[in-house]
Amino acid sequence: AKTEKAFLNLLNYFYEGIQLEGYTYGMVLREEYAWIEWVSPQECTQPTQTERYFRRLGVCVFLSFLLGTGDLHYENMIAHGEYPVPVDTEVLCTTAGGKKGPAENYSTESYSVLYSGILPDPARQTHVNVLNAGEGQKAAIQVARVINDKTSDMKIAYENPQMPAGKNQVVLSGNKISPTAYKSAIISGFREAGLMFLKDKNKMVQKIMEEIRDCRVRVLLDNTQRYATLLSGGSHPMVLQKEENRRKLFVNLYAGKTALTGVEKTAVEYGIRDLQEGDIPYYFTEMNSHSLFTSRKEEIDEYFSLSLTDCFRFRMEKAGRLDCSRQEQIIRMVIELSGYGKEEFVNSHFPVKKVDKKQDPEKQQQFFLHKAMEIAAQIEKEALWDKDRQTVSWIEPLLAGVKEERIHIVDGDMYFYNGMSGIAVFLYSINRVSGKLKALCD
Repeated sequence: AKTEKAFLNLLNYFYEGIQLEGYTYGMVLREEYAWIEWVSPQECTQPTQTERYFRRLGVCVFLSFLLGTGDLHYENMIAHGEYPVPVDTEVLCTTAGGKKGPAENYSTESYSVLYSGILPDPARQTHVNVLNAGEGQKAAIQVARVINDKTSDMKIAYENPQMPAGKNQVVLSGNKISPTAYKSAIISGFREAGLMFLKDKNKMVQKIMEEIRDCRVRVLLDNTQRYATLLSGGSHPMVLQKEENRRKLFVNLYAGKTALTGVEKTAVEYGIRDLQEGDIPYYFTEMNSHSLFTSRKEEIDEYFSLSLTDCFRFRMEKAGRLDCSRQEQIIRMVIELSGYGKEEFVNSHFPVKKVDKKQDPEKQQQFFLHKAMEIAAQIEKEALWDKDRQTVSWIEPLLAGVKEERIHIVDGDMYFYNGMSGIAVFLYSINRVSGKLKALCD
């Protein structure tokens, strides 16, 4: 519960800094457990409350981005009127974005606003996140279910269950609110918190470290849903007949893990032991430790090459106006791509009417030049410059697969079709025709 208190304290600190009222709930902390006040979902009664809710959610996105917070899925956020209330923030900090090397330097996938789980990630199989409250989405992992109940054809089948609606759906006077309409409010909250942080970075880092340095942070080595599925399967009568059968089931924890180190294998074995004893595997670490600890506090030395504090400081080095602008673009893009206004994004912002072939050729040319200039202006607007304005890049959606239609948000590559080469040729052509965008072309 220390992690929960630390996250809430920091969230309220940011709220105060941007003139938003904070929210807190009661906690009684003990060494191995805590009593925490129940937070119930509540509706908003005025549109201004809804606007402030999404501004606060933007602040929450920024704080989780700074800390590398994980597992903030839709069941860990409660819509309490105009307050998004995060709960169960055990995964307060992670190593995401903390790697500092030429091949793994702050990759888009591991270090972005998508990591926490608050925002939709169009690259994932399911879009279960805080914005949609999980409603209507199916789980990514199959679970055993009884079908054809109370019939002669009753049997167990494995399928992807539909997720129940969470308690984080924003409701205004009985009506569910679409997050699309409040995309600007989310980005505004994110930007305000970012400017507050960058205004006095050293002071902010010191404040954050004061709150988190003594926290015991949970480490998720696998998806909790996967643990729960294995645990459920382990109670099947056929599996319970022999302990070796349960062992065969639980070694599925190794599935998908290749080239494990000795310490990583040790951690998996402790997880299998927890499952055999009827528990969800639990691991934790401390902010300045390189060790991983098990549910019984056994220590696995040198599990991490960097401590969580090291990773936090690397993220702070990286954090700047350019990176914040990049994250704002990701927020905008994923909301548009993930079913919240997807059609508007796909059909673009530059509709082109069918041109009358009988029209004067010069007028046709001017029409297309006008549209090309609109596109060029949008490209210029979304350009991400470095501090000295010597290099420039863009964030782009990259379609992965055909049937799945998963979309990865990536930095533009150097290729022609989906990268910098194509942009360069297009902008150079615009510059040749109009004389504009010379600085960007250079």
